Amino acid sequence: MSLTDVCCASARCAKSSIRETHWKRLEADLEKLRRWAAKGKRKGTKPDEVMESVGRLKERYPRVARYCRINYEVEAKQFTFELD
Repeated sequence: MSLTDVCCASARCAKSSIRETHWKRLEADLEKLRRWAAKGKRKGTKPDEVMESVGRLKERYPRVARYCRINYEVEAKQFTFELD
């Protein structure tokens, strides 16, 4: 094993740990958004605002958001997300 192999392996490991950190943060933010959308009591909880918040989260975490499927059902006020 050469020095180049070790560097590449450690770089891959670092990228995967960054991806895990971003996924945990995105998951926490999506959980907050799910609770906020489910309440629906707040005056400004409109479907457009919920989807705008989803868009902002996708911009903030693009590395992991592309692997996440996010759905919001307006009538049921049900917000779901899952990893593809």
